[in-house]
Amino acid sequence: MKRAIECFQQAIEKDPDYALAYAGLADSYTILAALGVLQPREVIPKAKTAAMKALELDDTLAEAHTSLALVRRDYDWDWVEAGREFQRACRQNYGQDSNQLRMRFISWSRLETLSFW
Repeated sequence: MKRAIECFQQAIEKDPDYALAYAGLADSYTILAALGVLQPREVIPKAKTAAMKALELDDTLAEAHTSLALVRRDYDWDWVEAGREFQRACRQNYGQDSNQLRMRFISWSRLETLSFW
């Protein structure tokens, strides 16, 4: 995963407007925190910044909305905003990937946050 971060950072250096690289960077940081490889207080602010940068560059990118949703849900404990971000991701990427996003959210969510489905 640390190698993935290096690759995403290299992609960003080559193209600072590459939104998908920022989303991948955000996910990489989030995974490292979730696995306990790095302290959340060390990497989650970086994940949040990268996800928000991805959305600044392309607010239609489902991956960026999902990245921000994970930070909102797992670290900010903001279930409402996490749900909104997941919903935005599903709207942007409607189809099979959307179903996978829904299942990912449902499997880790509280029932009261599912009213938007």
